[in-house]
Amino acid sequence: MNLIHQFEDMIREKAGLSVKKDMRKSFADKIGEQMAKRGIASAEDYLKLLKHDQNEFYDIVNFLTINETYFFREPFHLTLFSQRLIPELLNAKKTGSAVKILSAGCSSGEEPYSLAIALLEKYGMGLNKALFSIIGADIDQDALDKALKGVYSGRSFRSLSAYLKEKYFEPLGEQRFRVRSDVTDMVQFKFFNLMNTPYPEYLQGIDIIFYRNVSIYFDSEIQKKIFKNLSQTLNDNGYLIVGSAETLSHKFDILTLIEKEGVFLYQKQCNPFPCPLPEPERGEADTPPSLPGKGGGGLGEFDTALTFAKNKNYTEAIEILDKMIEKNADVIKAYTLKAGILINLQQADEAKALCLNAIEKDSLCAEGYFLLGLIAKSELRHDEALKRLKETVYLSPSSWPAHFYLAEIYQTVGENTHASREYGIVIKLLEKGYFKEHGLAFFPFSFSEEDIERLCRHHIGKLKSGR
Repeated sequence: MNLIHQFEDMIREKAGLSVKKDMRKSFADKIGEQMAKRGIASAEDYLKLLKHDQNEFYDIVNFLTINETYFFREPFHLTLFSQRLIPELLNAKKTGSAVKILSAGCSSGEEPYSLAIALLEKYGMGLNKALFSIIGADIDQDALDKALKGVYSGRSFRSLSAYLKEKYFEPLGEQRFRVRSDVTDMVQFKFFNLMNTPYPEYLQGIDIIFYRNVSIYFDSEIQKKIFKNLSQTLNDNGYLIVGSAETLSHKFDILTLIEKEGVFLYQKQCNPFPCPLPEPERGEADTPPSLPGKGGGGLGEFDTALTFAKNKNYTEAIEILDKMIEKNADVIKAYTLKAGILINLQQADEAKALCLNAIEKDSLCAEGYFLLGLIAKSELRHDEALKRLKETVYLSPSSWPAHFYLAEIYQTVGENTHASREYGIVIKLLEKGYFKEHGLAFFPFSFSEEDIERLCRHHIGKLKSGR
């Protein structure tokens, strides 16, 4: 087991990848399989080989990456990209300068090809391709080989319209299709490890980075490191787009989180003024929002832990909460506050266990259900997220964050009527003054009441117009 940990530590150090608990057995089996293939009897000897043989090392890395991707994933990002960001950047460019776009963690190529298709749809087949440079970079050479071939089938097309499929792909038979040259000519692919610094020249001066659904492989420390590395490659006023479920988990105060056309993304502003987390209020408001749950002891300690959490001093907050739980296992607020902190630290499994513990002790703990819903949403388990968030609003009908995330999930799965209804509920709750009365002790959301209301109205408008 100690040797397996050494393999895991090396993978994390060199590639940033964390071996998930549910993959440890298959990871160990893969190590054994590779040792047998190489005729190596000693795990220590194979570990030494991995440290010096790059090809062997990346074979193991490829095993750990899922490469779950498809054309036009999260299409609202592509609409914002082609209709708003690209025209803005082209106007700001000097004559002859290209807009440089990076798909970081491009996998088998569906994302960078989708970006090229979005540009061709915007500017027509006769667009000046010299105006754009699209680079797809990934650590998985097998995935890059597939991207270079440009041949796809099945689930790669599950979000692509029949019109775009017919226009930009040529059939090869047996339900296989190849990307047409008009698209492939716009994209170049590079083998690259996002952990390796400094980044090469071809990854400097980027205007837009797509870094979507990649950070799920990394723990919070590695996430921050890679996010910082990517931010340093951006031009001033450049943009970085992460998956919609990952947005808030990347608020590292490195880039500024902004909203455009109802989409949250990050920008490298020349003089950024990031929105700080709200300071804990004093006086009567010093008591945290009333939360369903028994065990009211240690409120002074809880307030101190809450203050630490809001100021991002997570280690200190957790130390206090652990002591509270040790002294009184029924202080439900300590469980849910710690779970909220762990969610921010990308430790979802531990956070989930705490929430389930809190609900077991008090079945009316609305905050526990909400946090479980948030975890499920971040992991794209939509049915589970809907169930947990519905339980939240049943117990706490005025929880506008629960209604807001319900709306987002409904919109994602195409249940537009339900989505519009939930966005409308959020607006009504905000109009009634429930913005601060959301019933959550720790909710690090930096947008104002006006921002949330405007965003809800924007989404309702999009849903009604069918966009």
